[in-house]
Amino acid sequence: MEKMEKKMSKLLKFFIILFAVSFVKVNAADLNLKSPSNGEELRYGKTYTIKWDTLDSKGARTFEKVFEFQWSESETGPWNLLSVGKNAKSFKDVNSKEPTKAAGQVPTIYPPKSKIYVRMREQGNDNYVSQVVGPLTVTVPPAVQSDSTLKGDITSSITLKGNKVYQLRGVVHVMEGATLNIEPGTIILGDQAAVSAICINRGAKIYAKGTPEKPI
Repeated sequence: MEKMEKKMSKLLKFFIILFAVSFVKVNAADLNLKSPSNGEELRYGKTYTIKWDTLDSKGARTFEKVFEFQWSESETGPWNLLSVGKNAKSFKDVNSKEPTKAAGQVPTIYPPKSKIYVRMREQGNDNYVSQVVGPLTVTVPPAVQSDSTLKGDITSSITLKGNKVYQLRGVVHVMEGATLNIEPGTIILGDQAAVSAICINRGAKIYAKGTPEKPI
């Protein structure tokens, strides 16, 4: 009887351990970051795409899960949220072109820190976290002196010279009847303090044709 009890006790311990291992597997992180990768060198102000494998270890897709993307100066945290897409703090994994499929990628801009670590997790779920990627090197380019500033509305035809550097201030609109000519080699800087772009309105024109030697 005593031997039987010992055997039952050992068998019970075995099933407890097996259950615990199975529980960890169910709740362990299945997210697999494909990009960025360890040791990657990044440039501050440039848009990068975070990519992950949408197929987890159980064969399920991450379709419609909501993810947060985090960065830290240490491999163990504390963790800060990265902005993704249009300055959002989270991303629902849905493919806009094929709504029934997962996207598996989202754009972001990394912070101006010399060394950072990156991870992703399901929103509010610390049991569904990717591996930590890093360290990543984020290089802040030296300031560039612009020759001229573009802002507001362009209401008459102008030409941006190929030997000049232009700085955008916010969103610049080329209005109806105006023409924007951009010579090969022209450099146009974005506004780091705000969303910036050149918008060609209906009835306006733009002529811009760079070359391999002199891109715009």
